[in-house]
Amino acid sequence: MNLPNRKQLEIQYNAERKVYELILQNLGHRFQGWVEPLGLHPGIKMRVKTFHSWFDKVLRKIRQGVPSDQVQIQDVLGMRIVCPFMEDVKKIEDVVRTRLTVLEEEKKGALQSFKEFGYESTHFLVAVPNDLIEALSLDHPPPCEIQIRTILQDAWAEVEHELIYKSQFFPFDQPLKRKLAALNANLSLSDIIFQEIRDYQRQLNHELEKRRRTFLDRLKTPQTPDTTPRNSDDHYASLPAENMDQVLLEALSAHNQKQYKRAINHYTAILKRGPQSFVQSLVLTHRGMAYFAEGLYENALDDFDSAVERDERNAKAYYYRGMVRDSMEQYDAALTDFAKSLEMVPYQFEVLLARARTWLKLGQQVKAQQDCEAALNLAPDDPEGLTLQRELILEKNSGA
Repeated sequence: MNLPNRKQLEIQYNAERKVYELILQNLGHRFQGWVEPLGLHPGIKMRVKTFHSWFDKVLRKIRQGVPSDQVQIQDVLGMRIVCPFMEDVKKIEDVVRTRLTVLEEEKKGALQSFKEFGYESTHFLVAVPNDLIEALSLDHPPPCEIQIRTILQDAWAEVEHELIYKSQFFPFDQPLKRKLAALNANLSLSDIIFQEIRDYQRQLNHELEKRRRTFLDRLKTPQTPDTTPRNSDDHYASLPAENMDQVLLEALSAHNQKQYKRAINHYTAILKRGPQSFVQSLVLTHRGMAYFAEGLYENALDDFDSAVERDERNAKAYYYRGMVRDSMEQYDAALTDFAKSLEMVPYQFEVLLARARTWLKLGQQVKAQQDCEAALNLAPDDPEGLTLQRELILEKNSGA
């Protein structure tokens, strides 16, 4: 068996290393440009294999019977892309398949043997892009291995590499095997739970935005308020013992579908369960908006009052209470609420615009103009802000 000359190989390898580093830097920069428009911000790690690691692998292949002149090491160039969530992994896999020439693709950990249990990641072997080969005048550059993992998968892989692969240690006693398997199973379960939480938050935010728009649209519709207070339990009906997050999501969904009584039912059910004060404040704010949509202004005000009592930092409750008071022509009280909301959370576009409208109703054109300009500074192209600005200009010109 002819062994390669280590010293000569090392000189050649180190001479090519700088070019390899340029390839990785360029690929890393391209990846950032590909994934950022998708709203993804993964960690990107890059490395050129050390000569020592490369030579060890060459020797292993020769020992396995591969002729020394035919040995190929495919992971000289390595890139690891680490994502917070499992769904991000799938999106980045699609980017690799779309943007690069994939030579090989493998799902590590698919067989879930002990040594690979939880070492779940997608490994791609990709060709260096042709334009980069031409730009750097490369002659048969090695492919690049791209590994895509979640943060927790990456943590397991790093620890496993130190404990087992790097130290060439394999535990024989079953208790130790079970400990490692249990640890890994917990990490895998955590990945799933993190993704479930993210999915829930996304759905919740979607429903919250729809609910906010419904409330604002309702304000534009003239209606005669019912100022007769009703017992907040009027619509209450018992609900199955589901988790509170799911009940809140169903309440918001009903609210957005304009099923206000059903939404109030769900909000009341949540309050009956006695959650923490800040949660009560949040739910009371939503229920107040539902009461307002039903035309029950006094009930709405009662809920907004209760919301700020339970959480005095609930800026949204002050804002929504101000909107209801404005609708009831209680303009001074509305201005007080808007000011309180802005005091807690400055630079809120909607609150500034609402206060501008209230100032205009009171004939305070200068103050209305100031708030309108401040709002448009935050959202220059907002159609409602631009409409109010034109209205203020017309008012000013007509009074000139």
